Amino acid sequence: MSRKVKQDAIAVVASAKHRSVDHVVISQDKFLDGHVCKVSYKEDENSESIWVVLTKACKSHAEVDSQLIQQMNTAVDKKENKFSWVKVAFNTTGWLAIILISAAVYMLVQAQEIPEFMKAAFLTVIGFYFGGVVKQKQSQEKDNG
Repeated sequence: MSRKVKQDAIAVVASAKHRSVDHVVISQDKFLDGHVCKVSYKEDENSESIWVVLTKACKSHAEVDSQLIQQMNTAVDKKENKFSWVKVAFNTTGWLAIILISAAVYMLVQAQEIPEFMKAAFLTVIGFYFGGVVKQKQSQEKDNG
């Protein structure tokens, strides 16, 4: 087990459980870009254990398995959503919108009139783009709750 991971896991437990002593990392598994650890400790002469989730985007603890699942889901969401704007901006409709906007700006700078078919194409692509964004947000909200 990595010494740094052990220290980080114990630090999370010590900050969450102020009266805890005798911390021992009893398991450590790789998870996403970090680790999930189980740490045992003593508090008021009782032996306890707690789960700790350590990733680049998330440092948290869970006292029971159901909380561990929630914390792991949170860590996954944070990792997936880290670059979600890239997925939105650089999909097919995003590229088409960028091309059409660039062409329209070029034509405006050159003092040319923008043809009606280009305006219609631009508005259609923008409509599909924002429609996809709204649909994606609705499906995420539906999945989350």
